[in-house]
Amino acid sequence: MDSDSEAGGSPLQLPADTMAALKDFLVEQQALQQDYLALTEKQSEARIIDVKEFRRLFGEDWGKSQFWYSEAFAYQLASALHPLCLPSTRIAFLCCPTTFVAFQSTPEKIHSGAHAHLLEYDERFKTFAGGQYSFYNLHKPLDGLPEDLLGQVDVAVVDPPYLTRQTNELVVQTLKALMRPPGNDGGKLVLLTSESVEHILDGVYSDFGPL
Repeated sequence: MDSDSEAGGSPLQLPADTMAALKDFLVEQQALQQDYLALTEKQSEARIIDVKEFRRLFGEDWGKSQFWYSEAFAYQLASALHPLCLPSTRIAFLCCPTTFVAFQSTPEKIHSGAHAHLLEYDERFKTFAGGQYSFYNLHKPLDGLPEDLLGQVDVAVVDPPYLTRQTNELVVQTLKALMRPPGNDGGKLVLLTSESVEHILDGVYSDFGPL
Protein backbone atom coordinates (compact mmCIF):
# COMPACT_ATOMS: atom_id res chain seq x y z
CA MET A 1 0.00 0.00 0.00
CA ASP A 2 1.27 3.48 -0.86
CA SER A 3 2.12 5.23 2.41
CA ASP A 4 1.71 8.64 0.78
CA SER A 5 -1.88 7.92 -0.23
CA GLU A 6 -2.53 6.43 3.21
CA ALA A 7 -1.23 9.56 4.94
CA GLY A 8 -3.20 11.83 2.68
CA GLY A 9 -6.48 9.98 2.99
CA SER A 10 -9.65 11.40 4.52
CA PRO A 11 -9.84 11.43 8.34
CA LEU A 12 -11.86 8.65 9.91
CA GLN A 13 -15.45 9.56 10.77
CA LEU A 14 -17.95 7.88 13.05
CA PRO A 15 -21.22 6.71 11.49
CA ALA A 16 -24.04 9.25 11.69
CA ASP A 17 -26.09 7.19 14.14
CA THR A 18 -23.07 6.83 16.45
CA MET A 19 -22.42 10.58 16.31
CA ALA A 20 -26.08 11.24 17.17
CA ALA A 21 -25.96 8.85 20.12
CA LEU A 22 -22.75 10.48 21.37
CA LYS A 23 -24.29 13.94 21.09
CA ASP A 24 -27.37 12.82 23.05
CA PHE A 25 -25.13 11.32 25.73
CA LEU A 26 -23.13 14.53 26.10
CA VAL A 27 -26.30 16.62 26.33
CA GLU A 28 -27.66 14.29 29.01
CA GLN A 29 -24.41 14.45 30.99
CA GLN A 30 -24.42 18.25 30.81
CA ALA A 31 -28.00 18.34 32.11
CA LEU A 32 -27.08 16.00 34.97
CA GLN A 33 -24.12 18.19 35.87
CA GLN A 34 -26.31 21.30 35.92
CA ASP A 35 -28.89 19.60 38.14
CA TYR A 36 -26.18 18.37 40.51
CA LEU A 37 -24.65 21.86 40.74
CA ALA A 38 -28.09 23.25 41.56
CA LEU A 39 -28.21 20.86 44.52
CA THR A 40 -24.75 21.83 45.74
CA GLU A 41 -25.62 25.53 45.84
CA LYS A 42 -27.89 24.92 48.84
CA GLN A 43 -26.23 21.89 50.39
CA SER A 44 -26.43 23.39 53.90
CA GLU A 45 -30.21 22.93 53.65
CA ALA A 46 -32.00 19.61 53.41
CA ARG A 47 -33.85 19.30 50.11
CA ILE A 48 -36.36 16.57 49.47
CA ILE A 49 -35.68 14.62 46.30
CA ASP A 50 -37.40 11.43 45.24
CA VAL A 51 -35.78 8.08 44.52
CA LYS A 52 -36.03 8.53 40.75
CA GLU A 53 -34.13 11.82 40.90
CA PHE A 54 -31.59 10.34 43.32
CA ARG A 55 -30.86 7.42 41.00
CA ARG A 56 -30.54 9.82 38.05
CA LEU A 57 -28.16 12.26 39.73
CA PHE A 58 -26.00 9.91 41.77
CA GLY A 59 -24.28 7.06 40.01
CA GLU A 60 -23.36 3.91 41.91
CA ASP A 61 -19.73 3.53 42.91
CA TRP A 62 -19.21 -0.22 43.04
CA GLY A 63 -15.78 0.31 44.60
CA LYS A 64 -17.66 1.67 47.62
CA SER A 65 -20.13 -1.22 47.47
CA GLN A 66 -22.92 1.12 46.34
CA PHE A 67 -25.95 -0.58 44.84
CA TRP A 68 -29.12 1.50 44.79
CA TYR A 69 -32.51 -0.01 45.52
CA SER A 70 -35.25 0.14 42.92
CA GLU A 71 -37.94 2.79 43.35
CA ALA A 72 -40.54 0.12 44.11
CA PHE A 73 -38.48 -1.56 46.83
CA ALA A 74 -37.30 1.70 48.42
CA TYR A 75 -40.83 3.08 48.77
CA GLN A 76 -42.22 -0.24 49.95
CA LEU A 77 -39.58 -0.25 52.68
CA ALA A 78 -40.27 3.37 53.58
CA SER A 79 -43.99 2.65 53.89
CA ALA A 80 -43.14 -0.11 56.38
CA LEU A 81 -40.83 2.17 58.39
CA HIS A 82 -43.19 5.11 58.91
CA PRO A 83 -45.67 3.13 61.08
CA LEU A 84 -42.75 2.40 63.44
CA CYS A 85 -42.24 6.12 63.97
CA LEU A 86 -43.81 9.10 65.72
CA PRO A 87 -42.96 12.77 65.15
CA SER A 88 -40.61 12.48 68.15
CA THR A 89 -38.81 9.42 66.74
CA ARG A 90 -35.15 9.64 65.80
CA ILE A 91 -34.41 7.31 62.91
CA ALA A 92 -30.89 6.81 61.57
CA PHE A 93 -29.98 5.42 58.15
CA LEU A 94 -26.51 3.86 57.95
CA CYS A 95 -25.07 3.06 54.53
CA CYS A 96 -28.48 3.04 52.83
CA PRO A 97 -29.06 6.41 51.13
CA THR A 98 -31.82 5.15 48.84
CA THR A 99 -33.93 4.25 51.88
CA PHE A 100 -33.30 7.66 53.44
CA VAL A 101 -34.43 9.36 50.24
CA ALA A 102 -37.57 7.21 50.02
CA PHE A 103 -38.38 7.81 53.69
CA GLN A 104 -38.04 11.58 53.32
CA SER A 105 -39.99 11.79 50.07
CA THR A 106 -42.91 9.65 51.25
CA PRO A 107 -46.22 11.48 50.65
CA GLU A 108 -47.18 13.78 53.52
CA LYS A 109 -50.44 11.95 54.26
CA ILE A 110 -48.54 8.87 55.45
CA HIS A 111 -45.29 10.55 56.54
CA SER A 112 -44.65 10.10 60.25
CA GLY A 113 -42.75 13.36 60.62
CA ALA A 114 -39.88 11.52 62.32
CA HIS A 115 -36.44 13.12 62.52
CA ALA A 116 -34.27 11.26 59.99
CA HIS A 117 -30.48 11.29 59.78
CA LEU A 118 -28.19 9.81 57.14
CA LEU A 119 -24.75 8.48 58.07
CA GLU A 120 -22.73 7.80 54.94
CA TYR A 121 -19.17 7.78 53.63
CA ASP A 122 -20.09 9.42 50.32
CA GLU A 123 -20.13 13.17 50.92
CA ARG A 124 -22.10 13.82 47.73
CA PHE A 125 -25.24 13.05 49.71
CA LYS A 126 -24.81 16.17 51.81
CA THR A 127 -26.07 18.05 48.77
CA PHE A 128 -29.63 16.92 49.46
CA ALA A 129 -29.53 15.85 53.13
CA GLY A 130 -27.96 19.07 54.42
CA GLY A 131 -27.73 19.08 58.21
CA GLN A 132 -29.33 15.65 58.27
CA TYR A 133 -26.12 14.17 56.85
CA SER A 134 -23.05 13.05 58.82
CA PHE A 135 -19.86 11.65 57.36
CA TYR A 136 -19.49 8.04 58.44
CA ASN A 137 -16.33 6.00 57.99
CA LEU A 138 -17.16 2.37 58.64
CA HIS A 139 -13.54 1.61 59.50
CA LYS A 140 -13.62 4.23 62.27
CA PRO A 141 -17.05 3.28 63.59
CA LEU A 142 -17.14 5.67 66.56
CA ASP A 143 -15.55 8.74 64.96
CA GLY A 144 -17.63 11.81 64.22
CA LEU A 145 -21.00 10.43 65.30
CA PRO A 146 -23.52 13.23 65.98
CA GLU A 147 -23.53 13.92 69.71
CA ASP A 148 -27.27 14.53 69.76
CA LEU A 149 -27.85 11.00 68.45
CA LEU A 150 -25.63 9.12 70.91
CA GLY A 151 -27.87 6.72 72.82
CA GLN A 152 -30.94 8.45 71.36
CA VAL A 153 -31.75 6.59 68.13
CA ASP A 154 -35.15 4.88 68.26
CA VAL A 155 -34.94 3.14 64.87
CA ALA A 156 -31.78 2.28 62.96
CA VAL A 157 -31.86 1.12 59.34
CA VAL A 158 -28.58 -0.33 58.12
CA ASP A 159 -27.26 -2.04 54.99
CA PRO A 160 -23.65 -3.01 55.82
CA PRO A 161 -21.38 -2.80 52.74
CA TYR A 162 -19.06 -5.49 51.41
CA LEU A 163 -20.99 -8.36 53.03
CA THR A 164 -18.29 -9.57 55.42
CA ARG A 165 -18.28 -10.46 59.09
CA GLN A 166 -15.81 -7.65 59.75
CA THR A 167 -17.99 -4.91 58.28
CA ASN A 168 -21.00 -6.17 60.22
CA GLU A 169 -18.99 -6.17 63.45
CA LEU A 170 -17.89 -2.59 62.78
CA VAL A 171 -21.48 -1.53 62.15
CA VAL A 172 -22.50 -3.11 65.46
CA GLN A 173 -20.03 -0.84 67.28
CA THR A 174 -21.76 2.16 65.74
CA LEU A 175 -25.23 0.86 66.54
CA LYS A 176 -24.34 0.30 70.19
CA ALA A 177 -23.22 3.92 70.43
CA LEU A 178 -26.28 5.36 68.72
CA MET A 179 -29.26 3.26 69.74
CA ARG A 180 -31.33 3.45 72.87
CA PRO A 181 -30.45 0.68 75.36
CA PRO A 182 -32.36 -2.61 74.97
CA GLY A 183 -35.69 -2.84 76.77
CA ASN A 184 -39.35 -2.10 76.26
CA ASP A 185 -38.51 1.36 74.95
CA GLY A 186 -35.23 0.30 73.37
CA GLY A 187 -34.19 1.00 69.82
CA LYS A 188 -35.45 -1.05 66.90
CA LEU A 189 -33.05 -2.39 64.29
CA VAL A 190 -33.92 -2.91 60.63
CA LEU A 191 -31.12 -4.85 58.94
CA LEU A 192 -30.89 -5.09 55.15
CA THR A 193 -28.34 -7.54 53.82
CA SER A 194 -27.70 -10.60 51.68
CA GLU A 195 -28.39 -14.26 52.28
CA SER A 196 -24.65 -14.80 51.82
CA VAL A 197 -24.01 -13.52 55.38
CA GLU A 198 -27.17 -14.90 56.96
CA HIS A 199 -25.19 -17.52 58.91
CA ILE A 200 -23.27 -14.87 60.91
CA LEU A 201 -26.09 -12.47 61.73
CA ASP A 202 -27.52 -14.02 64.89
CA GLY A 203 -24.07 -14.09 66.47
CA VAL A 204 -22.93 -10.64 65.40
CA TYR A 205 -26.20 -8.89 66.26
CA SER A 206 -27.04 -10.94 69.38
CA ASP A 207 -27.19 -7.83 71.60
CA PHE A 208 -30.14 -6.56 69.57
CA GLY A 209 -32.34 -9.60 70.09
CA PRO A 210 -33.52 -12.17 67.54
CA LEU A 211 -33.44 -11.04 63.92
